[in-house]
Amino acid sequence: MFDILVSEKDFYFYKMNIEKAVSYVIHPIIFGIIATLSYFIINPKFLPKDLKFHIIGIVFISTYLIPIIFLFLLKSFNTIDSFHLSSIDERKFPLFFFIVLNALLSYRLFQIPNLELLALFFLASSISLFIVYFSLYFGIKISLHTLSLSLFTTFILILSYVFKIRLIFLLSFLILLSGYISYVRLKLKVHTALEVYLGYLIGIIIEFTSFYIMFYWYK
Repeated sequence: MFDILVSEKDFYFYKMNIEKAVSYVIHPIIFGIIATLSYFIINPKFLPKDLKFHIIGIVFISTYLIPIIFLFLLKSFNTIDSFHLSSIDERKFPLFFFIVLNALLSYRLFQIPNLELLALFFLASSISLFIVYFSLYFGIKISLHTLSLSLFTTFILILSYVFKIRLIFLLSFLILLSGYISYVRLKLKVHTALEVYLGYLIGIIIEFTSFYIMFYWYK
């Protein structure tokens, strides 16, 4: 009986570690570069290699390298307790910084021909993060994991629609992954169900609305 109880505890500990590892690996910070790589892979239009490498470098620096350095600096000055930004107060300043980074990146990409859809992704990211930032003042800590996944999933759906390419398997995988990540965030008790669902809904609504305004209403 004791052995069974120990094995159950070990299993629970092992399962919790896997869920924490998943949260680390599928981190919101990676979706900027993943969206950029996906855009260049899916886009059937010819784009010079030099341009691709240039954009990938800019996105990597803007959405991955600079945020990591920024978080390390905040951690070294004890402004935040962890890179997960667990508390509402810890999230405010970093989120504002990330909003500005995404907005500037979007502005730069809109100036380059044939990159409007990619620029739109970062614009939608900036707007979505602003909503998340604003919600902090009402005590709501919207999940950045589900927000990032919904933004990316909707971005892939838009690419599929615009370029007339069937991406059903990729979209199905992303939807299943979104469900699992939502489960993990709830299981780890870092978010309420409302915060998880709001993250996913905001990403979908902002991405689709931005796309409609830029490519139909505005034109």
